[in-house]
Amino acid sequence: MPFADSQLLVSTGEDQTVRLWHLQSGRNLKTLRGYTGGVHSLSLSSDDQILASSGQNEMIQVWHLQPDGNPSSYHPYKTFPSPTRRMSSFSNVSFSPDNQTLAINRHDESIALWNVQTGHLDRWSAHNGAVWTVLFSPTGQILASSSYDCTVRLWDVQTHHCLHVLHGHQNGIPAIAFDPGGQVLASGSFDRTICLWDVQTGAYLYVLQGHIGTIFALAFDKSGHQLVSGSQDHTVRLWDVQTGACLYVLQGHTGAVWTVAISPNGRFLASGGDDQTIRLWDLQTGHCLHILDEHSGWVRSVIFSSNGQILFSGSDDRTIKLWDVQTGCCIETGATRKREIGV
Repeated sequence: MPFADSQLLVSTGEDQTVRLWHLQSGRNLKTLRGYTGGVHSLSLSSDDQILASSGQNEMIQVWHLQPDGNPSSYHPYKTFPSPTRRMSSFSNVSFSPDNQTLAINRHDESIALWNVQTGHLDRWSAHNGAVWTVLFSPTGQILASSSYDCTVRLWDVQTHHCLHVLHGHQNGIPAIAFDPGGQVLASGSFDRTICLWDVQTGAYLYVLQGHIGTIFALAFDKSGHQLVSGSQDHTVRLWDVQTGACLYVLQGHTGAVWTVAISPNGRFLASGGDDQTIRLWDLQTGHCLHILDEHSGWVRSVIFSSNGQILFSGSDDRTIKLWDVQTGCCIETGATRKREIGV
């Protein structure tokens, strides 16, 4: 993930580290150590000052990211035992918009809210199956959780009261996304469908059908009018949220699509998958502009810089690559001793 000035990149690896990179030079500024197992998840506060990370050693660490002119000033200022008895391979942490609270999914059927300043923890039983992911709404008032129990649940953050149980999928749900206004929630499932929901009422709006594989990734554009999905069926689809129509089926990947991202200006779409390639698409026409094929492992994560000029990617080949969006050229490669994923 990038910082607001697009000069820093944060990455995680299974070599027990969190690393900070300088985008222009590709130089590793600082390696944040403290784990005895792989790092599964990162969440960056909206002011770009705090990074939270979770890992296999059942610890969650909070890193202060304000430098005082020396890269070595980056340091963990809080380390907490995980509120879970066991962190799962898909465990994640998610900051609230006010940067005070971390939402954490559990390997069992519960979720937790953790005040990073005080260490106060609230947790409760949430589902009838393992929780896949948790995500705050843009306002921070609602928390969404998805599970193997085939439901999405919407929670009042203050009271932990379940506002709505969203029934509609026939299998587990690995992907959820709020639209920018927090009015619509999209959920993608192993049942090969995407459901759209009214967040306020919990009403089922409609289903988006067309994929013939699990939906692993979802992303709204900044207007909230379009939704992009990436699937195990090797395709990326662009949907009109208002009508439910599939605008484009983007074909070209030869493996599952694990990650999708839309540029801040809404012009470009990036997708990455287990065919070891990244594809840059014109979001208006659906044409593939560039095929970025310098990775030698599955591409797990792609994200645009805040100015939309740089795309960075994380792969199972243990590298982070920086790409010029206009030309499709690789600018820099940051190598690590073990694979770097979850960029």
